[in-house]
Amino acid sequence: MFASCRLWLPVEHVIFFNTEKLDTAETEDMMSEGRRVLGGIPGVQRVFTGHAVADDSSYRQCWVVRFAARPVIDSYREHPAHQNFADNRFHPYAGTRLSIDFEECSTEK
Repeated sequence: MFASCRLWLPVEHVIFFNTEKLDTAETEDMMSEGRRVLGGIPGVQRVFTGHAVADDSSYRQCWVVRFAARPVIDSYREHPAHQNFADNRFHPYAGTRLSIDFEECSTEK
């Protein structure tokens, strides 16, 4: 019975972006708040934020949000804490952005 079950693999929700209208301290504040708020959503295992190392990178900042499994993607997007943060703290200041969800590759059969 379990042989036909699909494994629940973690998903990395990756967003590359550039902030607009925020200085460095304000960007850090927004990202810190996001780590706290988004990290409290059920199914979120980890929230990482980062800055590009190379000065000439097309995207200067990133989010990497680890979901426990694929079904968390929809519940995360619909969660009121995510919607509030995205609508009021992220989208107004994150101009150019790229978002992709990656599922971990499993070599186990």
